[in-house]
Amino acid sequence: MNLAGRIGLVWVFLLAAAGCGQQGTPTQSSATPRSEVPQDSPSPSSTPSQTEPVNLAPSGNPRVVVETSLGSFVIELDPEHAPLTVQHFLELVDRGFYDGTIFHQVIPGYVILGGGFTPRLVEKPSGVPIRNEADNGLRNLRGTVAMARDPQVIDSACCQFFINLADNPHLDHQGNSPEEYGYCVFGRVVQGMEVVERISQVETGPQEVRRYGGPGVQQAQALREQMDHVPRQPVLIRRIRRLGGGEKPPTPNHSSPADQPNAPEPPGPSSEAISHERASDAPGD
Repeated sequence: MNLAGRIGLVWVFLLAAAGCGQQGTPTQSSATPRSEVPQDSPSPSSTPSQTEPVNLAPSGNPRVVVETSLGSFVIELDPEHAPLTVQHFLELVDRGFYDGTIFHQVIPGYVILGGGFTPRLVEKPSGVPIRNEADNGLRNLRGTVAMARDPQVIDSACCQFFINLADNPHLDHQGNSPEEYGYCVFGRVVQGMEVVERISQVETGPQEVRRYGGPGVQQAQALREQMDHVPRQPVLIRRIRRLGGGEKPPTPNHSSPADQPNAPEPPGPSSEAISHERASDAPGD
């Protein structure tokens, strides 16, 4: 079924690659993965649903603190329903992979996406893609955290993750084709959702990014492409760390955009790479 036909507006939300162009292939596909959030997103002016995610495991699960330039928030992970994804995410956290990356795409009322680019909008290599666990029964509800992937390749998630700003049922597992397989939810924000909302309100625009081209490819030779919905001022992920049993969550940080880290600004705005187009009225396509 053509979900875009029901929604009436297609947001072609094309995200740059997630650093998977290295050696190694996904479990079920050898295609070059590209990390993307699917096309059917609500209008940025839409009001997020107030439904809170209640389908994740209760207390006792591992938690991580995401410290950003606009404040900190806590994610509770769900290894019971997404064991491979949680293990992979924590391995990246323990390596410090996410430290110094940014939230590189933001759409109010839909999602914020991060974990794959530096403040200069240069993609980080991240390793071999993991198996998609989107069939785990967890739903893309407001406040949940999921892995981004190429809509054309089921097993293509590497490192980029997004936080749902509204209930997004079209991102859930609905079938076995790449378009229907869905996006794996592996956690939820349990503290600091106001920080996530603050991030969602930053000014954005089109920017030029540099994708990782694979082993041995020099940074200057990296593929350049345009990407929309990029924050004008970098929203830095200062670090992500595990929250131990004896640690207390951080006090909320109410920093403003003026408190951004002293990092080089990304390239200036350029032409639109992502178009807004009217969906077909035909039922299915």
